[in-house]
Amino acid sequence: KDGQPLPTTLTELYKLIMQNFVSRAAHKSEAEESDHRALLQLGKLALRGLKQGRFVFDLEKEVQPVCGDEATRLGLLQEFRTSSVRGTWREVQFCHLTYQEYLAAYFVSHAADAVEEFESCLGTVGVGEETGPFWRFVAGLLGPRRVSTLMEFLKRAQQTDGDANSFRQYMFMMSCFAEAMQQDTDLVEASNMHTDSEDAEEVLPDKK
Repeated sequence: KDGQPLPTTLTELYKLIMQNFVSRAAHKSEAEESDHRALLQLGKLALRGLKQGRFVFDLEKEVQPVCGDEATRLGLLQEFRTSSVRGTWREVQFCHLTYQEYLAAYFVSHAADAVEEFESCLGTVGVGEETGPFWRFVAGLLGPRRVSTLMEFLKRAQQTDGDANSFRQYMFMMSCFAEAMQQDTDLVEASNMHTDSEDAEEVLPDKK
């Protein structure tokens, strides 16, 4: 929009992308009040996929039980049919891997505050260059006031193996820290305040 500053971080860019998806869906369905909950539900699914190294989900068995009709309303999933000798079924995947990473981070940013909660919530998600965008999103969504907890978790999770690897780990940590520190604190706090406690309790308990 005219007069609106351009995003300066990866997190800000994807916040804007998600807002565009939400605005378009809300315009079609007039259901704006459920958009935040829908993002949490999709984030829960996205995180489960990252933990299992999976990017394709069975629509009826995996997606609809978690997300219900919200699964496809926002337009963040693309559907296709898979056929085999067992028959034909409907599957979905996120329109882009970075959408899955952002939504998983969105879920984490509302589900975890303490280091132990990060450990419980994140499970087998790897820490390193391969999952770098996901961690940068988590840091950016947590913002300056909450990033110290994430940094402590990452410090515990990383395994140091030689000086060269240590340097890569240091650069990875610094990229996450920089992502958080460049966020507007007031905007981050407002975003976190948007979480409705009852919605969160309904969506968050199963962190598998």
